[in-house]
Amino acid sequence: MPKKKSNKYSGKTGRAEMGSDDESVFNDNASLMSNVSDGSQYKDEFAHNEDATGDDLTQDEVFEEKLREAMDMATQKSANGRTNALKALCTGFFKRYLPDFVDDRRVTLTDIVDKAVKKGKADEKVAAANLAVMICVELGTSTVAEEVFKDLKPLFTTQILDNSVSSKARAALASALGAICFLSSSDLNEFPQVMDTMETVFKASYNNNEPTKHTEDILSLHEAALSSWTLLLTLLPPSKAFKLLESHVTRFGDLLASTDVDLRIATGEALVVLYESAVEFNEDEAFSLVEGFLPELKQLATDSQKFRSKKDRKEQKSSFRDILKYIEDNDEFYEKISINSGRETVELLTWAQKIQYTSLCKAMGAGMSYHLKENELIREVFELGEPLPYLLDGSNLKPSKQERNSRHQQASKWRTQTRGKNRDKRSQATFSN
Repeated sequence: MPKKKSNKYSGKTGRAEMGSDDESVFNDNASLMSNVSDGSQYKDEFAHNEDATGDDLTQDEVFEEKLREAMDMATQKSANGRTNALKALCTGFFKRYLPDFVDDRRVTLTDIVDKAVKKGKADEKVAAANLAVMICVELGTSTVAEEVFKDLKPLFTTQILDNSVSSKARAALASALGAICFLSSSDLNEFPQVMDTMETVFKASYNNNEPTKHTEDILSLHEAALSSWTLLLTLLPPSKAFKLLESHVTRFGDLLASTDVDLRIATGEALVVLYESAVEFNEDEAFSLVEGFLPELKQLATDSQKFRSKKDRKEQKSSFRDILKYIEDNDEFYEKISINSGRETVELLTWAQKIQYTSLCKAMGAGMSYHLKENELIREVFELGEPLPYLLDGSNLKPSKQERNSRHQQASKWRTQTRGKNRDKRSQATFSN
């Protein structure tokens, strides 16, 4: 019987790496629209105008002017131009935390995403999905972020379930819907609804004793849907996690046998997150449910079959070794990540938090390190407390011992209060049958 684990907040794991803000993909001194317009004449004219106005405007004003121009270009006739404008907006939001700017233009930005998803082709839909996530990231703790989620949820759901839409676009929309629900929804009853949508997609990889061959794009879609499902699982109470473990344990056996390495790993992560939360409800029963998976997990952790690529074998072994250690050896998860040039540390104490961190890294790319520094919502997710003033003003001076102690006390108080609120809220969530 496994030993008793501590009662901690839970979440899900991903495999994306955090981008570096030091090598930003967005150059403040260069034209945001340099790759947006199809016409070289426009690009030359824009560069000339930027040089002409740069002397009269502050750097922030020039930056925001570039974003406004990208918003204008996102409605042009050229599909390629619209796609590049959407990408440019994402790049700009990676670089800066501008909640007031986005709040003032929330309706316009949401409309841009809406039209791109409805009328665009695959690449435009993907760029729009990414922009939807960044809108919610930029809005941070603002209550209007939930309005963005509610406005886009019906459209995203329809597109995700539409087999006529490209698998690439559906995968991006599935990842985006999970992320904006996680970031912006305060109604925990929304989570099971979105999770049901995701399972409708990835259940196509259940074998039902009749193995179905899927294309690589379809398997990537299933992996994206399962990853979003697991991200939202991290916010459900242990009682719901236990019920899901009971109902999905045989299905996960099918998914672990998938021919796609990413889907196998995503399944392992879903299993360990379910188990981590379920043991808080009924430890002995939770272990008995997953005990039968141990031989299969061991096989995946030592897989040396030559028909798999060396990279796939290495990634799979690493992931399943960690999963196996947690389930079989009671090896508590812990990972420490230095941010802001080592001035702060993110401590991931559970598989749930690991999933949340890597999922947001995947969604935000190069913007993760910047938003961890300034964005109150992203800092709140990882219990970092208020942004540190000496980091916001660019100072390299270290805080005094008194300042550090004060911050630690405030952070400890905040964590205690927030965890209590989270448990109260999570207990109110309902789950459809």
